[in-house]
Amino acid sequence: MKKLTNSIISLIIGILLAVISYAFLISSQRTDYGVDYYSKVNFDFIIPAPWFDQIPEIKSKEFVDDVTPYYLTDRTISSKVKNAEIYIYLIDKGTNLEITPFSENFLVEGNPLKQDGIVIDESVRNLFGISVGENISVQIGSKTFELTVNGVVQSNKFASKLSSIAYLSDDIKAAYEKAVKHTVYSAAFVKANNLVEAENYFNTEYRAMGKAGERDWYKDDDTYKFARNSALETPVGKEVTNIAQIKANVASNTDTAEKLNMKNLLFAALSVFVVNIIAWLVVIFSQRKKIKTVDQGKGGATSAEIINDFRFGEIATFLVFLLSALLFKTIANYIQIAILLVCGLLSLLMTFSMTKRIFQSPQNQQINKEKPQTQKIPQEKERRRKDSKQ
Repeated sequence: MKKLTNSIISLIIGILLAVISYAFLISSQRTDYGVDYYSKVNFDFIIPAPWFDQIPEIKSKEFVDDVTPYYLTDRTISSKVKNAEIYIYLIDKGTNLEITPFSENFLVEGNPLKQDGIVIDESVRNLFGISVGENISVQIGSKTFELTVNGVVQSNKFASKLSSIAYLSDDIKAAYEKAVKHTVYSAAFVKANNLVEAENYFNTEYRAMGKAGERDWYKDDDTYKFARNSALETPVGKEVTNIAQIKANVASNTDTAEKLNMKNLLFAALSVFVVNIIAWLVVIFSQRKKIKTVDQGKGGATSAEIINDFRFGEIATFLVFLLSALLFKTIANYIQIAILLVCGLLSLLMTFSMTKRIFQSPQNQQINKEKPQTQKIPQEKERRRKDSKQ
């Protein structure tokens, strides 16, 4: 019963240590800004709503290497077990797949996109439980297309929903144009060779003429002219996504996050050390009454027994600490875990040392030495009584 009580206390303390230490690690891990993801991105800008004749114009710029326009549509896709709406990037055949979030750099399974196929991100795969080589159904307007999953890429950080990508085949294009009121590129990925010139152009000179569209969209010439003039006069710099700047910010924030990680780690380790000692000292001093009973000759636990009990409790605490480290290994790297475990072990060793000093002090050792003498006195009196009777 005594060991059980100490075990329960140990578990409570162990959980307390785990919460205190790993709370800091969880907080610091949230500062992971996706440096690994952005290091694989092969494009530098996302520009809004280019009109069809603007694509060759932008490609002709000296500071631009390539442009991949796309249609972004929210469509229902189906597998054998689930239906859901996701974003589908539709790109023209012959465009450069490598400057999209679905390039080979992000591939985690399967192959790059092929004709009459589809590439999905990990979130879609996990939601639908589908694998490479299986078919999924894509609903576009009144038509349904069966597309083979060619590959799986890392979850797309540039979309607010689950996403996938497919080539715009003739059949899909016809169904898409029929399903939407106006067919225009949603945006385009741009790879630049001169970031300064490209940024200046897209922020000041570029106009999203896709927003104005064409004459057939409007009931009369005046309305069309108004929309076109409005598009021509309105810079869209605030709508341009500067991926190159995001990459730079990610790198800077990652450096800051690493420093914050180390501070949090040291603070967590110190917290483990101090809280463990304080907690055990509270428990230890709460047991001093057991020593007092020995002093009064009323029996009770000896110093050695109490030390053994607390040794058991300290081992239990360390095991809980170890278990918590293993459970949280996905959010804390192994070096951090090792440092915290070493700190936890040292705190337990110090606690044991302090426990031993308390219960094996000269005063308590003298109490234990005198205890057998108090037991011999009644025995000696009984022997003398028997001898006197004889």
